[in-house]
Amino acid sequence: MPSAQLKRLYRAAAGWARTLLRLAYLTVTNAFAMLRLLPMSDRDKYAEILALRRLRIPVAPDTVLR
Repeated sequence: MPSAQLKRLYRAAAGWARTLLRLAYLTVTNAFAMLRLLPMSDRDKYAEILALRRLRIPVAPDTVLR
């Protein structure tokens, strides 16, 4: 294989490795988040959902298209 093709192949493999690492990280963090919710009562879960909704900033539709 020529050197240029090897470099391209190495970059592609590095990109896939980075993507798989991010996927593994997100899977583990989401699993811990789910485990954290198990012992909570429904009232506590509802309060946390309301608090998280307040943190979300609404985006006007015209700013999305710009």
